Amino acid sequence: MSRISPVLIAVLLAACSHPLPSAETKGHDNVEGAAKFEHLKAWDREGVLFRAVRDAGWSCQQITEEAAVARNHGNPVWRVRCEDKQYYLVEIAKDGTVALVSRAII
Repeated sequence: MSRISPVLIAVLLAACSHPLPSAETKGHDNVEGAAKFEHLKAWDREGVLFRAVRDAGWSCQQITEEAAVARNHGNPVWRVRCEDKQYYLVEIAKDGTVALVSRAII
């Protein structure tokens, strides 16, 4: 029978003490504010929008269209279309949090 050392147990307990990401963080990314997001180059902006859709669990493989469509409480909302012709709405908060608001039905 093998014996587990107290040091190994302490290391394992320390590793378990960090909280796991919650479901609320899924589908969120972070840029340095909504104002900076709007000034990103198209490639970078598309990457942030793509990650928001993918992190929310949707199977988007490529963004084929993106457009700023409205504001929600002062936050820009972007409509994203993926290669499968599905639309998604992504909101960029003032603090830079990027979140998938909904899958748009158009």
